[in-house]
Amino acid sequence: MESKINIIYEDSNILIINKPIKMLSHIENRNQLPDVLSVLRHPEYHVITRLDTNTTGLMLLAKTKEVASILSKWMRAGMIHKTYLALAVGYFANPEDTVEAYLLKDSENSVVRLSHMPIEGAEKIITKYKVLQEKNQLSLVEIELITGKTHQIRSHLAMLKNPLLGDPLYGNKKMNQQYRLNVQCLVSYKLCFEANDHSTSLDYLFEKKFVLPKIPFIDIIEKK
Repeated sequence: MESKINIIYEDSNILIINKPIKMLSHIENRNQLPDVLSVLRHPEYHVITRLDTNTTGLMLLAKTKEVASILSKWMRAGMIHKTYLALAVGYFANPEDTVEAYLLKDSENSVVRLSHMPIEGAEKIITKYKVLQEKNQLSLVEIELITGKTHQIRSHLAMLKNPLLGDPLYGNKKMNQQYRLNVQCLVSYKLCFEANDHSTSLDYLFEKKFVLPKIPFIDIIEKK
């Protein structure tokens, strides 16, 4: 089990890491998996951009409560942008689109369910995607979350009939078996600060961009 965290960037205010798969973003007493804060040995840090347990990639943390408050404000205002890369099954009907749906959590079964129409208790989700490459019945897709909800990318692409390769919950079982994958091919690969806020001590982050140096599944689409 991976228990080491690679640090991409660090200063006195923030930390940007490459979170491994099979690692929790937060401490969960009911789960025996390692979590980011415990592995870092800094339980006082604050997770700003959480990732699902089996999603890897760039993750932003604040070192103090004050910094966390500023970054959370920027996140709500859309001034911090996360971009994902995913490997999806099949070819998309549209090479580029912004799609909407309504997401309802099923906590008992640890999944989410989507609807095209509003339903009671469901939250509206918006996902923007762009196909970068198509080959071997697979699509390399760049994704930006306009809203950020539990399992949003995984469930939304499955709704489009293009589930993530390797996804054990929403994926294509036959393709997952063919590629011997049981973890979704999804990575948070780019983090951009667009917060032109000179009223805080974090103004030095304006226009900074961080990109993951290596995409873990990029070679799969080139095989065969």
